[in-house]
Amino acid sequence: MTRRVVEQWPEHARGHCTHGVSLFHLNRLENAAAAFRQAIAIDDGYANALCNLGSALHRLEKYGEAENAYRRALKADPNYKLARTGLAATLQESRKRGVTIAKINITLSAGGKPQIKTVQATGSYEERRRAEAQDVIDAFRSASENAPEDGLAAAQLYFELRHACDWQEMPEAEARLDALTRAAVARDEAPGEHAFIHISRVEDTAQNLTVARLHARAVARRDARPFTHTHPDDNPRPIRLGYLSADFRDHAIGHLIAGLFDHHDRARFEVTAYSHGDDDESAFRQRVLDSADRFVDLREVSDEAAAQRIFDDKIDILVDLSGQIRGHRLEIMALRPAPIQVAYIGFPGSNGAEYIDYMFTDQTVTPTDRADDYSEAPAYLPHCYLITDDAQPIAETAPSRAENDLPPDSVVFCSFNQGFKITPDVFDAWCSVMRNVEDSVLWLLEKNPLAQYNLRREAEARGVASNRLIFARRIPKPEHMARTQLADLALDTGIYTGHVTTCDMLWAGVPVITRLGNHFASRVSASALRAAGLPELITDGWPEFIKLATRLSDDTDARSALRAKLAAARDTAPLFDTARSVRALEFGFIEMWRRHCSGEAPRPIDIPDGDGRAASLSRTPG
Repeated sequence: MTRRVVEQWPEHARGHCTHGVSLFHLNRLENAAAAFRQAIAIDDGYANALCNLGSALHRLEKYGEAENAYRRALKADPNYKLARTGLAATLQESRKRGVTIAKINITLSAGGKPQIKTVQATGSYEERRRAEAQDVIDAFRSASENAPEDGLAAAQLYFELRHACDWQEMPEAEARLDALTRAAVARDEAPGEHAFIHISRVEDTAQNLTVARLHARAVARRDARPFTHTHPDDNPRPIRLGYLSADFRDHAIGHLIAGLFDHHDRARFEVTAYSHGDDDESAFRQRVLDSADRFVDLREVSDEAAAQRIFDDKIDILVDLSGQIRGHRLEIMALRPAPIQVAYIGFPGSNGAEYIDYMFTDQTVTPTDRADDYSEAPAYLPHCYLITDDAQPIAETAPSRAENDLPPDSVVFCSFNQGFKITPDVFDAWCSVMRNVEDSVLWLLEKNPLAQYNLRREAEARGVASNRLIFARRIPKPEHMARTQLADLALDTGIYTGHVTTCDMLWAGVPVITRLGNHFASRVSASALRAAGLPELITDGWPEFIKLATRLSDDTDARSALRAKLAAARDTAPLFDTARSVRALEFGFIEMWRRHCSGEAPRPIDIPDGDGRAASLSRTPG
């Protein structure tokens, strides 16, 4: 319809813009950008088209062009809230990709006119990086202040403060965000706060479900028509599995699933990887390309066309590996291209989506008494819901402590988690341990330069010298795993514990001390430790956490015994047995399919330990 409008009235700017919006929702981003540009060519001050062009270019990862489009939109309309938020998001993405050019911060004076403040590219490299990170916060703050009812701007401001470990402004920012989210929930609307941010700050599964459900409902477009599926016949053949993900690449999820496809039983399963993420040409992506039966790139394909492809491929069970994290395409799942749809590994909580039937989980992260706070039927794996790669390489060359700026004889604590996971209560506990253990150091991951600056300041405020914090630069994964072995103990985070990070620590032989939380994201490390055979490292609260870390720091023999136990566990523990994990998943898939073929509704599945071969295929897919 919109195409006919622009064909009939080619000089109508609004028609081109509307056509672009339609193309955008079909994920035809290049075509959408062209339509927006056509509208701007007709009316160069058309703020809506300029803002929409910025959104399309942002999705295309053309951040410099997107920034220019958003700035032009703000020049045309200084009060355009979406353009201000979009600009902040673009600056955020540019900073994450290491862009080091000067940035411009948009603020509004009392008179409502835009003021431009440029951060000069002077000073040291570290100072410039810190200034750029501050620019992103300032941009989101500006967006939030000038659009106080904009939950998205408030959420992004809060989360950038979390990433920067800027805890002085954070309580006020979170209170504002919480109020906006509660108001949206009361209106039965999806809040501006994404479900991922919500689980990162609210340790309540019932509230998490409410927010996720509203977002999942918003994903399912009212005009979309889900596919219908005929009942399978009795002709025996392998079950067709489809895995949908943006992260078949050098990414945390890519690291976990690297060995998954290698171990699927091809007599019972046919495996297709549906990728909608970047091709980073990494070894992780190549492993999926080599081990999946088919690899289908959906990056340039609309949601409808992607769902049609999955439907035409006659996928029996579609497994989404993203969930409600950035870069998901739950819009494809909402169209129901497969008769059974499953959530796995990406999102540590319920997706709240009626179009997802099951989720793979375990009894630690999803206790049975919390099952009502999940919309999916749980398929309980016998150990940890995470799968790891037991072929993950560790560089053979062992680095020295001196090469990593670590003292030779001190106790080295480490945490290579992202900055947003380091909250004040976590840092309080860490610093208490460091005060108890004289001359110990804390080894963290270098990522956000503001976080480094703020953490050093916060350490001093807690009676810990700032030079006892040492930041590790980013290096290739095998080399990173080798240097990890230099640490004595890993100290976990709290409301969002280590996931891949904890598994990596344990694979490298470093014991991890964790606190057992109250929702999925805060219990993952505990699940991994139990599956690695180290439940004694799980504590019930911060006082116990501090006591255990202090005791182990003073007991070299106890630490050596833990490392020996971990070394043995690499060959025996369920956490490190990829084939065993895949067999458990396959048991779940077979039971899901059996129930579907029998006309049964999704309900909880308890997957036994073992090889899973006892599952019956009384009805096979047609």
